[in-house]
Amino acid sequence: MIYSDFFPNDLFINREGGVEPDIHPSALINGLIDCQGKVTIGKDVFTGHGIKILTGEHDYTKIGPERTTTSFQKPVTIKDGVWLATGCIILPGVTIGEYSVIGAGSVVTHDVPANQLWAGNPAKFIKNI
Repeated sequence: MIYSDFFPNDLFINREGGVEPDIHPSALINGLIDCQGKVTIGKDVFTGHGIKILTGEHDYTKIGPERTTTSFQKPVTIKDGVWLATGCIILPGVTIGEYSVIGAGSVVTHDVPANQLWAGNPAKFIKNI
C-alpha cells in the first residue's frame, strides 16, 4: 500500500506491480485506488470521503488459492468535472462521462454518460443535469 505525497488523502493498492495512475493535479480525491489496471482521472474531479476505484477482478469459478489471484484487470476512466459522492465504488472497466455525479454509497457497474446523475446499488440513471 502506498500513500502519495502528491495526493495525501489517497491510498493506492497494487501500485508496485500494477499501472501508474494518471491523475490530473486539480483532482481532489479521498479514497482507495486499485492500480492493477490503468486509472485515469480528469481535471476538476472531486470526491466525498472514502470512495473506491477498483480495476481488478477475481474469477468466481476458480476454487482454493487460485480464486485469490486477480484474473484480469480493466481500466477505469473518470472524466473532467465528475463528482463522486461519499462512499461510492467504481468497478473495473467503467468510464464516467464529463460533469456527471455519482450519488453517495452508489456502486457503479456500467459506463455513465456525460452530464447525468446516477445513484444506487447498482447505480442507475436518475436524471440529466
